[in-house]
Amino acid sequence: MAFFKIRSLTLKGIIFLLAATMSESSQFDRRPYCGTDPTPEEVVAMEKDFQARLQASALLETAPKYNLNVYFHIVSEDDTVSGGNIPDAAIARQIDVLNEAYRDINIEWTLAGTTRTTNLDWFNNAFENSAQQAAMKNVLRKGGPADLNVFTVRLAENVLGYATPPSQFESNPLEDGVVIRSDTVPLSDLTHLRVTLAQTLSHYAACWTGLDGELASPSILVEE
Repeated sequence: MAFFKIRSLTLKGIIFLLAATMSESSQFDRRPYCGTDPTPEEVVAMEKDFQARLQASALLETAPKYNLNVYFHIVSEDDTVSGGNIPDAAIARQIDVLNEAYRDINIEWTLAGTTRTTNLDWFNNAFENSAQQAAMKNVLRKGGPADLNVFTVRLAENVLGYATPPSQFESNPLEDGVVIRSDTVPLSDLTHLRVTLAQTLSHYAACWTGLDGELASPSILVEE
């Protein structure tokens, strides 16, 4: 089964729940949240794209395993881990988390390359729709529409990341990809809170592929 024109894989729904990373006594508006905020027009386009793919969903019931490339772009303020310079071992661990989350729907992710860029402006200011994120993606993005580009930056304390849906690729291919907060990438073994944060990329990869439908949680996700 050929990959769809943009990048739709399956319509067995998958939207991952990101458990709150702050205590129950914390104020709600300080909890991390999804930074993807489409306009009403973009919502209409996304729904139209989804409905078009829904008509072909029956053809995907016996689809083979898909192997998708992932390009990691580590943007940092300096060469330290605390400054955003995520080590290779953490990237490999994040790919493992991604593959575990998508195992049951026949999607496999392969790390195809890693870039490292020290740019204080991009690291601190690559918010959704900003000039910095556009410049960052235009310079660093690799591959085609079926290649997931992940950019790690600082973002705001209460924003975990954002992603571009398939419906936006044709009109703006150079800004395609997923941006996540660098401290969500698992630096150590996955236990308790770190498991939840490590699923940040799993969630935004679902946004990026255009997956939607019934709620499903990855088997690796545990309760706090």
